[in-house]
Amino acid sequence: MAKILLIDDDAAFRRTLARILEDCGFRVLEANSGPSGIAKALEEKPDLMILDLVMPGPLGTDVCV
Repeated sequence: MAKILLIDDDAAFRRTLARILEDCGFRVLEANSGPSGIAKALEEKPDLMILDLVMPGPLGTDVCV
């Protein structure tokens, strides 16, 4: 089962997208900020990351680097 990491500061958006992806058969991991997303990515090694580009703290573009 492929793992997808959602990184977004909007909890309602994360929940909605997570539900859709889980219904499609994916295992979904969530993080609410860039730093927590980086930590979760290093720990869980997801197959795909979906992240918000505009968040408090590091921007999504900074998380990608």
